[in-house]
Amino acid sequence: MSDAFHELTEISARLKALDETLSEDGKDGPRLQAAVGRVDRDKTQIRYINGIVDELNEKFLDQINTAAQALIIIGKHLKVMVEDIQKNPHDLIINWKELTAVSRSPIAQRIGDDYKKINYFIQLLRLCTRPPEI
Repeated sequence: MSDAFHELTEISARLKALDETLSEDGKDGPRLQAAVGRVDRDKTQIRYINGIVDELNEKFLDQINTAAQALIIIGKHLKVMVEDIQKNPHDLIINWKELTAVSRSPIAQRIGDDYKKINYFIQLLRLCTRPPEI
């Protein structure tokens, strides 16, 4: 679970770097801006723009898929934790009583809610990142 968490934090930085390439100071931003300005005069610019956009989309999709895999791993661990809370004796974490005593809200409920959020988010990612059906 720790590896998945660290992967997510690294993906955040990589996504930010990709996004910055589209800024006015970035690698792709000025190229796209100039190509869009020349589209009326030179129709080959459309192919150039599509090439840049396709390359960026592929890079972003790769990062999204990597993040989804990390989230799935975290979600699986959260599900196992919820199941462990309900067991007696606990197999995974033996000090649930101490943890629930210091928690302001029920831990089982919080972990379950987080698992549901991750699960719904993964479903949304899968729905939005599928290639369009023709």
